[in-house]
Amino acid sequence: MAIERNTNTDILFNSLMAAGCTLYGACAAMGNIYAESGANPRNLDNLCENKPGYKYTDATYTEAVDSGEITRDLFLHPLGDSRQYGYGFCQWTSAGRKAGLYDLVKSRGVSIGDTKTQTEYMLSELKTSYKSVWKVLQTATSVQEASDIFLVKFEAPANTGSAVKKARASYGEQYLKIYQNQKKEENKVSKIENAVARAEAIALDDSHGYDQVDRWGNPNYDCSGLVISCLEAAGIPAKSSGATYTGNMPDVLPKIGFKDVVKSVNLATGSGMIRGDVLLGNGHTAFYCGSGNLVHASINEKGTITGGQSGDQTGREICIRSYYNKHWVHVYRYVGGAATGSGTVNVRNYLQKGDSGDAVKEMQKMLNGCGFGCGSAGADGVFGGDTEKALLAFQEFYNLEQDGKYGQASKTKLVSVYNGKVSAAAPEKKNTPSYIVGHEYTLQVELKVRTGPGTNYSAKKHSQLTPDGQKHDKDKDGCIDAGTTVTCQEIQRVGNNIWMKAPSGWMAAYYGGQAFIE
Repeated sequence: MAIERNTNTDILFNSLMAAGCTLYGACAAMGNIYAESGANPRNLDNLCENKPGYKYTDATYTEAVDSGEITRDLFLHPLGDSRQYGYGFCQWTSAGRKAGLYDLVKSRGVSIGDTKTQTEYMLSELKTSYKSVWKVLQTATSVQEASDIFLVKFEAPANTGSAVKKARASYGEQYLKIYQNQKKEENKVSKIENAVARAEAIALDDSHGYDQVDRWGNPNYDCSGLVISCLEAAGIPAKSSGATYTGNMPDVLPKIGFKDVVKSVNLATGSGMIRGDVLLGNGHTAFYCGSGNLVHASINEKGTITGGQSGDQTGREICIRSYYNKHWVHVYRYVGGAATGSGTVNVRNYLQKGDSGDAVKEMQKMLNGCGFGCGSAGADGVFGGDTEKALLAFQEFYNLEQDGKYGQASKTKLVSVYNGKVSAAAPEKKNTPSYIVGHEYTLQVELKVRTGPGTNYSAKKHSQLTPDGQKHDKDKDGCIDAGTTVTCQEIQRVGNNIWMKAPSGWMAAYYGGQAFIE
């Protein structure tokens, strides 16, 4: 498996750096973690997994520990005897170290394979029980220096010879190349990147809607108000140079560092466009934000240009959506320099733990309404631990990336489930229901269809559903719509959860204490 950057390695790197490691120390630790588990927090020791007759894989073992099917004692001793096997990022093996990890995740109600919790546990061990290792990680001036002590004293495998040291340091050097470049890029955030990130952040904040009268962000925008305001705020003087609407943007943009590259791109497909290109034509403008998407202020909830309620009532008044050709006339690319002074700002296009405000409150309201409770405080506008747990549960249930961040993918799905698009209703908590094969039941919310009974099985695509299932998947995302009646063909219990097989596949009938099919 090749060394590569992913969500897990980003969490590891950012946490190690934030805790005080040098760049070399952080990458050395990551090189060792890669050697132990492939940087996979759900990794079960291969010596255990490959035992003849042993039924668990990385995924099913993790789910079984989470559900309680595998008890604390069995987690400490997977084969029920004195033999010990590793698990997780660091392949924690001894009963004492595994017990610490187990007790921590259970106290927080998160998965035993949770990336952030495992990283936090590793840092806690380093700071309290492996202080000599921690000191080197904080002062290291080479990967080899930090890798050797992490190998010998923290991981302590049977073989710590020169060949092993060389291999692990080489993994750390590969991470160094990846993240050294990242740090350089982070120090040179461009003005146009700031502008696009601002627009994406506004699209995720439902306090901003569409209006052609209230159009400069107080709190609403129209298409040109959004683009011009974001450019100005990022240090590109669009408004102060005279840009006020789509009609005069072609006169102003070339004077402030933009070049029209319309002849070098494919307007039909977006091929050749890069993140930050300003699309303009036929009275509309948008930012191209990469990966086949654009961000724009579109229309209000009434389908009109003014007169709607303030704020985004549909989740689509200002949104990130797939690229389309509005018969663009211009594609302006910024060729100016990197931002300096007030132009360099840290803008995120997602909400995360620690944030607060109306956008968080709106997210909490929708999560609560869809049955993913945000704790006793309810929709208080503070993104705390309970809200993060609710969002992670929602992301897991709908097969989204489980990163605890409320970005465009999570927002699109949550708005879709919450509002009238799929007529979703919040499932009620009740006693464990019983289901009978051959009987018909009704989906209380939109549900993902899987190939087997459990979240470790892959989710089906729209094309893999039965013809009748496809009729009840209006947005063609592989989810059966709320209100659909299905016939129960089989029932399977996985831990405390109940999975029902219908003609299109397996769905979570009862999950996390909530009935989703009744």
